[in-house]
Amino acid sequence: MKRRWRNRIVGSADVPPGDLVANPRNWRAHPDAQRGALEGVLDEVGWVQQVIVNKRTGFILDGHLRVALALSRKEPTIPVLYVDLDEDEEKLTLATLDPLAAAAETDPEALADLLSDVQTGNDAVRDLLDSLAEGIGREFDSDSDETAEPRVDEAEELREKWGVEPGQVWRVGEHKLLVGDCTDIEAVEALFAGERARMAVTSPPYGVGKEYEEGEAFGDLVELIDKTAEVGARVVIPGGYFVVNFGDIYVKSIVERITGDASYGVFLMSCIYNERFRRHGWKLWANRIWRKPFERLPAPFWSYHSTIPHHQEWEYVWSFRAPGGEDDEPEELVIRRVPQRSTELLEDDIVAQQWLENLWRVFSGVPIEGYDFVWTFRSKGGKERRLPRRKWRMSVHAVWSTHDAEGSPLRYHVAAFPLELPLRAIEVYSEQGDLVWEPFLGSGTTLLACERLRRRCIATEREPRYVAVALERFADDGLNPELEV
Repeated sequence: MKRRWRNRIVGSADVPPGDLVANPRNWRAHPDAQRGALEGVLDEVGWVQQVIVNKRTGFILDGHLRVALALSRKEPTIPVLYVDLDEDEEKLTLATLDPLAAAAETDPEALADLLSDVQTGNDAVRDLLDSLAEGIGREFDSDSDETAEPRVDEAEELREKWGVEPGQVWRVGEHKLLVGDCTDIEAVEALFAGERARMAVTSPPYGVGKEYEEGEAFGDLVELIDKTAEVGARVVIPGGYFVVNFGDIYVKSIVERITGDASYGVFLMSCIYNERFRRHGWKLWANRIWRKPFERLPAPFWSYHSTIPHHQEWEYVWSFRAPGGEDDEPEELVIRRVPQRSTELLEDDIVAQQWLENLWRVFSGVPIEGYDFVWTFRSKGGKERRLPRRKWRMSVHAVWSTHDAEGSPLRYHVAAFPLELPLRAIEVYSEQGDLVWEPFLGSGTTLLACERLRRRCIATEREPRYVAVALERFADDGLNPELEV
């Protein structure tokens, strides 16, 4: 008869991390990638596992990194599980605890299903999950469009429900929303309270005949773009970014009203944006294309040649950059190898370290079998910034496609602004905790993107009905809008 397994657990307690003693025989090292990911999970979730300590010797058996992070964060206590082992048993446990867990094999389909339901706004955690997904030949994507739908058809009823009036300021968690005009520089600067945004991101109204722009003359629209660029130059930091989603105008009746010439089929709003932003010091940094999930009028239609030259299947996502910010410019690049399917960073195995001007001579990007890469930029001001692979992949692509968004209302709506656009822009051009300005909040998409990515959003929206739609959407999404008094 087999002997029953003994219970060696003798107690648990919340203990100050400074009272715990590292095991002198600990053989595990903890690279930056692992530290960042664990800290991210602790930030998002909290403690779900106890540190294991041998009561007899006082040494830690499992949880050295958690203790180190708790010390660095000055956490008052951490949860500890005590066991009672002699020295030989302690050595055996220390040698086998991690390897036994690592010996488990992966069920690719089960992992893929789990990753498809995981959401995180932490860059280090996203990078870890990305590594897991790549290890099974998948792509981790936490940018799901599954947020509460804006109830635009109930706008007036929602305005009455929330009591939205011009001039109000609403707080939504760490975010702020002004019911007012984004071109009112005094009101906008008061909202910032002395801070400045790392970036701005928006999809301004433009002349495609939507109800939102009723009564707007084209000259007023151009002036709105100009003033928005001017205010942006005041509230975005030197070297910061202004990401704008917009489209050219293809409806011939509108084009004719603008140009006075019935022979034109397209009016290039891109010329207007480039000229007006340049006027206020912005330089065009990147001119991406958004490929839309567009299936409106899939069959031929009789007025094709007389009213619209072609479907509006794409729009611009332009990134303007403010002058200045030279100290934040990336100057030196360090590339290190990371074994695939692992979070361990080989700190001493530097593949390349050179000034950026020599980057392509030093490192061509050709993969080394069995390895991925971690890119770390050092700025002229001495700041180091890690570039996760996911952010790198998004930043280098000139086409941002949401074409395969099955079931999305975007497939039939000519002007909808999808959550994925601000998610991508914000992730590429900012970091956690940064401030983001949204001058035309509309139904609240950019603020929700900031919430997901742990950025703080300062937004303006002049139409009280749309503010009410956004507030209801935030509440449906689990946020708690409160009127500032």
